[in-house]
Amino acid sequence: MIGEDADRGDSRLELRASRRGAAAQRHDLPTSSLASWSRALDDQRRDVLAGVGHELKTPLSIVLGLCGRLLAASELGDGQARDVERIRANAYVLLKRVEELLQVSRLDGGHLELEPREVDVARLVRSSCEGFASVAELREQRLVVETPAELAAHVDEEKLLSVVSNLLANALKHAPRHGIVRCTLTTMGDRLIIEVADNGPGVADELRGEIFERYRQGSGSAARAGGSGLGLAIVRDLVALHRGMVTLSDAPEGGALFVVDLPLHADGALRPNGAAPLPTVNVVERQRATVERLRAELEADSRLGAGAAVQGPVAADRPTALIVSPDSELGSFVQELIARRYDARHASDPLEAVRAIASGRPDVVLLDAAAGVDAIAALCRRLGALPVLAFASASDDVPRLLAAGAGDCVVKPFAAEELQARLDALVARARVAAHRDTAIAGLDRAFRAAPLPMALIAADGGLVRVNRALCALLGYTAEELLERTVQDLTHPDDVADEEMRRRLVFERRVLVDRGAWRLAHADGSYVRVGASASLVSDADGAEPCLLWHLGDAVVEPRASGAGVLSGPPGRRAFERAVRHQLLRCRRYGEQAALVRCSLDGLPQVRSDHGPDVADRLMSSILDAVRRRLRGTDVVAHVGDHEIAALLAHADLDAAHTTAAAMREAAEGQRIGTANGAVGTTADVGVASLTRAGSPGRAFVDAGLAMHTGQSRGRSGVGRFPRGERDGDSDIRMGRS
Repeated sequence: MIGEDADRGDSRLELRASRRGAAAQRHDLPTSSLASWSRALDDQRRDVLAGVGHELKTPLSIVLGLCGRLLAASELGDGQARDVERIRANAYVLLKRVEELLQVSRLDGGHLELEPREVDVARLVRSSCEGFASVAELREQRLVVETPAELAAHVDEEKLLSVVSNLLANALKHAPRHGIVRCTLTTMGDRLIIEVADNGPGVADELRGEIFERYRQGSGSAARAGGSGLGLAIVRDLVALHRGMVTLSDAPEGGALFVVDLPLHADGALRPNGAAPLPTVNVVERQRATVERLRAELEADSRLGAGAAVQGPVAADRPTALIVSPDSELGSFVQELIARRYDARHASDPLEAVRAIASGRPDVVLLDAAAGVDAIAALCRRLGALPVLAFASASDDVPRLLAAGAGDCVVKPFAAEELQARLDALVARARVAAHRDTAIAGLDRAFRAAPLPMALIAADGGLVRVNRALCALLGYTAEELLERTVQDLTHPDDVADEEMRRRLVFERRVLVDRGAWRLAHADGSYVRVGASASLVSDADGAEPCLLWHLGDAVVEPRASGAGVLSGPPGRRAFERAVRHQLLRCRRYGEQAALVRCSLDGLPQVRSDHGPDVADRLMSSILDAVRRRLRGTDVVAHVGDHEIAALLAHADLDAAHTTAAAMREAAEGQRIGTANGAVGTTADVGVASLTRAGSPGRAFVDAGLAMHTGQSRGRSGVGRFPRGERDGDSDIRMGRS
């Protein structure tokens, strides 16, 4: 048949078509047929589960056998022997869970039938307790057994042993160190009573109704953290097979008390006379998986409590990690893997994790997805920005875990190297983000408290953020300013200049721009400010902003006042730019020139027509001069009636050409008045910044050239004859 199917290329297509036809036909089935079909599917599911369980037992038997052979050998070192013991213990854990799944499958299918026989229940209970005695010694617990010398009953021996074993394992798991666990066997009339009690934390009243449900893991001694959630459900079902019941209440010892009540004769048969026969099952082997699973969990708890041993040097600045897993062995294993670099704690569930975080916030949380996606999402919401690394059961679970709030995931089983690499990367990203947030918060506080007026400006001129000093300067509230743009606040005559300068900075043609503008005050007047603008870009891809530092504020009344030419607010910034350029010339061998331009007629314009007309003429001249300069050139108002320009990467020939253009632009500007248009004459002088050697000398050389040009007439821009050079300053006159 295999070869025949392989030769038929369309066999898969036919199979899929037949399945689709069968699915379509199911819609037309009557209710009784649907119920039968559903039962058939359940039977098929149980058969598959049973088959998988038996298949898993084969490799587990081999693993356990090989572990026993290795432990019997004498070549293993202490560390290797401990590792093999842990491998064997975890194999028993897996074996126990496979057995639980098989029992559940048989119970659901009705294939688990009662096989009662006459047995000495007292001896059976004592043998079961003896098997757990070595486990109780791990935490120095006292296991008290109270049974009559002999008690015959007609019960299913193997199933009753499973009931007692599960209850004892549950009690020993949750009893504290140096605690007590009691197992009592008595009769009451024709009823058999088995009590298992401990002095652990007990079970809350609201959880007692659901504690015997499958896959339920509550808090307290009734629910074993890290279990499959099937143990107590199996106990309930096996007791029910005996036509008995199991109840949960408070124990006199202070913890949980489980009481199993079932008839002495499970099938109603009369008890025969004579001594009760010995147990027929091998108690030690039958409950070995339960005992070894409990031993593995308790040893893992001990390792978690003591902390993992650290081999080799320990990092000085050790981050802390919280491992959240219901499986103690997994928590212990992960703690050992990361112990070299992290101080780790363990929590068995999200609720315990919240309590642990409240007592000390860790740097990272490692979260087992066995807690459920909803629980993980709720925990991630509580954690906020705390990074979370999730352990996924399958790769298909990764998208849901990331959507729930996990920062990264590893899929079980995972390699130690992958876990360490992903954990380190997650913690590093979180620390960088925390440092950035701290820095931003510090800058934000400094921004708000800065004594100088400051603002963040978007590329379109919108105000993104303002500080208190700017609000005080302009008389607006922060909310009012954030509703405006720079264009709204700037004097109409200064808008074009401000936009041009802002564009140069955003285009990164100028690193820092300095200039002067008139900004609108809330009372209708204008405040003249000197503004320093630089670009602020964000590494996360946010839109860059312009940072404004404002200063040199002078209130300018509408009707009268000193005007914008009352002082040289731009000279200091210009001198700093000249010094910076001179350093570049020395370091990189660049060329640069300085141009001074004196507006000779401006004082007369101020005297005859007032400061407003003089201000307008100066603004017009500055706009015209800037249009003649390159984006890398710097121009500033450096005196009452003088402007200066710094020409980077310009030799003297290029500087003279630019100076002539500046003079032409300055003399070409006219301002209309009641008496007609007014303007001014201009004189220029040029000096080589490189040859001058200092900003002060360059200013002097350019001034000398400018005044020499005035004394020689106004026929145009020229040069000294070679014999008339003043040393090495190479001064060029403004007019020849």
